[in-house]
Amino acid sequence: MNVTVKINTLQIDLTSNKKDNIDFESLGSIKSVKNIDLIKYEESEITGLNGNTTVLKIEKDSVTMLRYGKNCGTMYFKEGISSKTLYNTDYGSFELEIFTKKLNIEKYTDDLLYKINIEYDINIKDLFNGLNILDITVKNIK
Repeated sequence: MNVTVKINTLQIDLTSNKKDNIDFESLGSIKSVKNIDLIKYEESEITGLNGNTTVLKIEKDSVTMLRYGKNCGTMYFKEGISSKTLYNTDYGSFELEIFTKKLNIEKYTDDLLYKINIEYDINIKDLFNGLNILDITVKNIK
């Protein structure tokens, strides 16, 4: 099934208190496999991840963000859980540490399929310490 994926990201640098806001919309697809929804979409220059494909693996109480292409990486979100991953860029690989403070997954059956809110602390070893808030909306295309 074809969908639109709309993502609003607010990133707050906890050292400088600088805030960045990115709004992004992409066409994608959704399929269900054994009670897990997989949402696939292409990134763009707006996100700085042009040339990447992202898959959101949505389970009952967790979201996994898998990136393929130029900047590969996996981010796991489950409320109250910390996770670490390697994030590959043109400048090398960096270890990301993520602590999910809040995860809200609302699933619908109409044209609006999902509303997901993820609030998480992110630390990139000695480079960045911040708070990210993701609002993801997935809608059916008829």
